[in-house]
Amino acid sequence: MKKYSLTILASFLSVVTANFVVNQPVDASVVCEMNTISYHNYNLEKCILGQNMNVRLAGIQGKQYKVPCQAKSYIIFNKQGKFFSCQLAKTIRVQKNNCPVKSNIFVAVGKTGDPSIRCWYF
Repeated sequence: MKKYSLTILASFLSVVTANFVVNQPVDASVVCEMNTISYHNYNLEKCILGQNMNVRLAGIQGKQYKVPCQAKSYIIFNKQGKFFSCQLAKTIRVQKNNCPVKSNIFVAVGKTGDPSIRCWYF
């Protein structure tokens, strides 16, 4: 009986729910690897993703952005619990440039209220 309860608890702890907020709050489920979860002020700060994940960002004019995050890499949130960074699972186009697969992407809210997306690759 104790082993069964421990398995349920471990499974529950491996799935974390977080809010992604750029301009409008969005509820999302983040699947994290065991023992990789870090919190800051009761908000998920970072973890290693247990599976690929698409993060959807909404701008003020209804424009939607989709960020494909890579499993087995970190997903990072800012101090307010808003999505900040991850490693890309696919190449995406940001403004006039491409951010290649495996590059890191960083998100901030621009002056217009739309997400400002930058990528960094090595």
